[in-house]
Amino acid sequence: MQWESRVSVVDSSRAKKFLATLSALVVAAAMLAGARVAMADSVWVQSYERASQTATCDDPPEPLSKWRSSWANPYDPISGPTWHPSWEQWANDGNGGWVCTRSITWARTPGAPTVSGGGGGGGESGGGGGGGSVTYRVGDVGPAGGTIFYIDLARPAGSQFWEVGSNLGTAQWGCRGTIISGATGDALGDGAANTAAIQEDCETPGIAARVASAPAGGFSDWFLPSAAELNQLCKYARGQSTDVADQAVQCDGSGSLRSGFAGNYWESTQPSGTGEVAKVNAAFRNFNDGVGYLKGKSDPLNVRPVRSF
Repeated sequence: MQWESRVSVVDSSRAKKFLATLSALVVAAAMLAGARVAMADSVWVQSYERASQTATCDDPPEPLSKWRSSWANPYDPISGPTWHPSWEQWANDGNGGWVCTRSITWARTPGAPTVSGGGGGGGESGGGGGGGSVTYRVGDVGPAGGTIFYIDLARPAGSQFWEVGSNLGTAQWGCRGTIISGATGDALGDGAANTAAIQEDCETPGIAARVASAPAGGFSDWFLPSAAELNQLCKYARGQSTDVADQAVQCDGSGSLRSGFAGNYWESTQPSGTGEVAKVNAAFRNFNDGVGYLKGKSDPLNVRPVRSF
């Protein structure tokens, strides 16, 4: 059984080494499931492989359990911090696989909520949940460990910031020959509803919508992006403007593609209509040229999950 433990540490000089495989990411402030994290805290993301997508996340073996009394938030004296099923690229010798994961705040000293200036790329900035305890800019690390790629402070609270996760590998869109009712939303904010509709009407295991919505980074609100959401992500990936004023501008082949974003990515917006096109095809965007295309629902393409908050 393989293990991985990743830690985001504010006070990195005093960080505890927990397992042999560690990587540190220093951030100005961190959030776990909406909870504020003190400046002296460490946010750990741990995961271990499980046999299949349906395997349960049983209590892990040593050496993790002997440290249980040191952990908090969440913490249960009997079961310890909760493990969640997920999918991670590191598993199966880097080929990706199903894992159990959890995020833990190790509260070493008490501290008051902090305010941090954003340090990433361009774009808008603003308070990012938690009562304005964190300020985000496009390019910053988000609460779930992903990257903030779009900000619109005029949107309702809970949908102003958009975070993208890791490439989860390839999967089919699913249910070729079936029209998925309720999965035609193409606007910003439609991706979550599209993803839920796909999972409701398509029971096939391992489809893109299910892979994208698997819990990761301590959050379970990931989804397959809609057409507009994927367009904004493509523009971020290619270094194009993601300002609100340019929201309607379509991604294209200009700019320079950021590392890790090459390839074709499914969107959750099913082509409209009831004809053969909508039955057998789904939409995707090629980040190499920025253009959107159609491809058979049973074909494998990359899955890139996003979440909004």
